[in-house]
Amino acid sequence: VACHTAVSDIEVEHETRKDLLYYLKYPVEGREPLVVATTRPEPLFGDTAVAVSPEDPRYKDLLGLTAQIPLTDRKIPIIADAHVDPQFGTGALKVTPAHDPNDFAIGREHELPSVKAIGEDGLLTAAAGRFEGLDRLVARPKVVEALEAEGFLVKTEPIEHAVGHCYRCRSDIEPMVSKQWFVKAGPLAEEAAKAVRDGSVELVPPSWEKTYFDWMDNIRDWCVSRQLWWGHQIPAWHCPNCGALVVERTDPSGCPNCRAEMERDPDVLDTWFSSALWPFSTLGWPDKTADLACWYPTTVLVTGFDILFFWVARMMMMGLRIMKAPPFRHVVLHPLVRDADGQKMSKSKGNVVDPLDILETSGADAFRFTLASQAGQARDLRLSPKRVEGYSKFVNKIWNAARFSLSAMGDKALSLAKTDPAAAKEAAMALPDRWIRSRLAAVAALTRAALDAFHFDRYCDLLYQFTWYEFCDWYLELVKPILYGEDEKGKAATLATLSLVLRDILALAHPAMPFVTEELWSRFSAGPLMLAPFPEPRSEDSDPEAEEKVGFLMDVTKAVRQARADFGVPPSAKVEPIVSVKDGALSSLLSEQAGLLLRLMGAKTLRLAAEGETKPKACAANILSWGEVWTPLAGHVDTRAEAGRLKKELLKLEKDLGAAQAKLSNPDYVSKAPKEVVEETREKLSEWSQRKESVERSLQTLGSLGVGA
Repeated sequence: VACHTAVSDIEVEHETRKDLLYYLKYPVEGREPLVVATTRPEPLFGDTAVAVSPEDPRYKDLLGLTAQIPLTDRKIPIIADAHVDPQFGTGALKVTPAHDPNDFAIGREHELPSVKAIGEDGLLTAAAGRFEGLDRLVARPKVVEALEAEGFLVKTEPIEHAVGHCYRCRSDIEPMVSKQWFVKAGPLAEEAAKAVRDGSVELVPPSWEKTYFDWMDNIRDWCVSRQLWWGHQIPAWHCPNCGALVVERTDPSGCPNCRAEMERDPDVLDTWFSSALWPFSTLGWPDKTADLACWYPTTVLVTGFDILFFWVARMMMMGLRIMKAPPFRHVVLHPLVRDADGQKMSKSKGNVVDPLDILETSGADAFRFTLASQAGQARDLRLSPKRVEGYSKFVNKIWNAARFSLSAMGDKALSLAKTDPAAAKEAAMALPDRWIRSRLAAVAALTRAALDAFHFDRYCDLLYQFTWYEFCDWYLELVKPILYGEDEKGKAATLATLSLVLRDILALAHPAMPFVTEELWSRFSAGPLMLAPFPEPRSEDSDPEAEEKVGFLMDVTKAVRQARADFGVPPSAKVEPIVSVKDGALSSLLSEQAGLLLRLMGAKTLRLAAEGETKPKACAANILSWGEVWTPLAGHVDTRAEAGRLKKELLKLEKDLGAAQAKLSNPDYVSKAPKEVVEETREKLSEWSQRKESVERSLQTLGSLGVGA
């Protein structure tokens, strides 16, 4: 009654509300009054019966009698109906067919009249007698006051019940009888459900199929008329003279019965009805255009799960009925964006994140990548400006890596970009080049597979890990000695690989961050990146040996770096790590790359452990699959201060772990808290457990230095 229009069932959102249950007396001549319980006393003027269960022994002797509607002189029959729940209220139900869908069904079954007590403007009608003209919400307390004053109100009880609200204006929905246009939805829904069942259309994730089938298999006729100013006008005409009704594709010249001029029906079609035609109406339909032949059906529809029934299902209904084919092959249902606390964004809560503000501070690429990185196949996506800021650093990382690479290439950048990847591969290629090409081949295959399966979060994670850690943090550091060295042949091979990998990174990242990648691509090629092919995985670049060797060098470096971080070794301190490894090939590799490793780990010397040598005292030890790395700490760590710091951290970790374990052992928390909150608690528990083990190991190591743990 706020928007002054009919709405579809699925446009009604139900919210639980605390209200009152009113117990009212309906006088019965010669008997005790029949007491009826209701949450809405104001429409009682539209009652046309009181119904009881045919199995309820309390009321069997009242069947066939009449009851008087309170505050009126009108009498209504007492009937038996199996829909009545004898356990609710008093077991007697006031039947108001004009203002309740369930009562409407009872009314049709028993051929009861429909009396409108509330008009489409929300005001009580003449049927309400002295209350005529009052708004329904204003009328309720006045009607209750009169019921109490005249002895019809027995009592009230608090109750929680679902109240329907308009999804647009949030006002209470007022169920009422009115003349509307409907589409018989059953046959359309059957076709649309079959398309998903037989695999013609795939819902991603498939967990939505059950919800989809539940709705489609139990669909009700679709109310398509709206009393609004905008929309496609319904193609129906009424004759003001003889009352004839005509539905035509074109305007009728006159009434087919009396030839009088006809009047167009004032109602318009539901927005979703018009939207359901979108896949083909935008392509020139009903004409058989080239666009329609080319672009219908399309391949993928990406949309929010919240309009699966509003729009997606309706497009499928119309496409299958009119075009004889589904409008798309895959429907990817992405999560909704929520705020950092998991709350749905709304203006009333004031928690809406303005995308323009984010674009201004962090840029479009970081914002787009953030959304894609969180677009897992789940229902909620938490948007935090801090996360966007974090990914803006990733964009900067790519920009800086490209600047470094282009600087290293100099005036050869364009010519290197034209080099065939196979031709750029040489037998004498350095180990880091072989390794990064092998990793690129693997990542290209994995990102392609992730995109093909619509796992956008997995795609972003692969891209992030490879670009930031493997390419920027490791490869560029590993090849700097080559790029700054005197070996021109080796430098040429590395530059060719650098160019190839950087260009493929830009192409791989382009779907998620198109602007920075397009700008950087222009430094290599005259053609736009958006038209370039997506990188193909080059199986010939796969090099397990190179990956194993570089993995070993990374293990050694990370072990020393971890020891420095765990014990607060100052960056200026030059440690002297020892590596215990039995594999001769790895020992040789360590000797070959010692100079590079010293720079990467901030070490003074690096030596291999002698055969039979055991870990010296006062060393941090990292045990790996191939051996151990020992990092001497004596002379580099304030042992007492470090032990004190670690003990404090351990106490805090134990407290946090206890709180997390208590939450997860509480069934109410696990079942009632939001899923993402429970999952976050589990992740923290795992993270804190691992950190606790690390702190305990560090304290044990300090104990070997003579500091009490």
